[in-house]
Amino acid sequence: MIGIDAGSGLIQAADATVKAYGLKLNLVPGSEAAMEAAFQRSYSKNEPIVVTTWEPLPMWSKFKMRYLEDPKKTMMSEPYYCFHVTPKDFESNFPKAQAFLTRFHIPNEEEAKIMGWIDGGMKPEDAAAKWIGEVKGKGIIEPWLA
Repeated sequence: MIGIDAGSGLIQAADATVKAYGLKLNLVPGSEAAMEAAFQRSYSKNEPIVVTTWEPLPMWSKFKMRYLEDPKKTMMSEPYYCFHVTPKDFESNFPKAQAFLTRFHIPNEEEAKIMGWIDGGMKPEDAAAKWIGEVKGKGIIEPWLA
């Protein structure tokens, strides 16, 4: 089982998971790059591997992946949410921006695709323009602008 940085919350949860399920896996901390490289090697050889990945890393758009079931909820006891933090008077000072942020959502698989393009060397603004061109008219960005 290849993980990310030693001491990270994700590695701590993975260690608890290995223990909770009595898994006969060695948890090896590394880095995001090491985890993805190990996964890619095993994937190309059609060998099983377990990694502590999360969405929306670009690897989710490159490979067919799935989460393992975790009925004990040792890896993630609660869903993960992203929040927009603004000053208290933001909504009254910037009502249009507040309305946009309220509707703004990029599906994980789409964000992983954009991140992959950037990791591959594309400028962020070019990746954004490419993505907008691909999804325009598909109901993803239109609600943001309503």
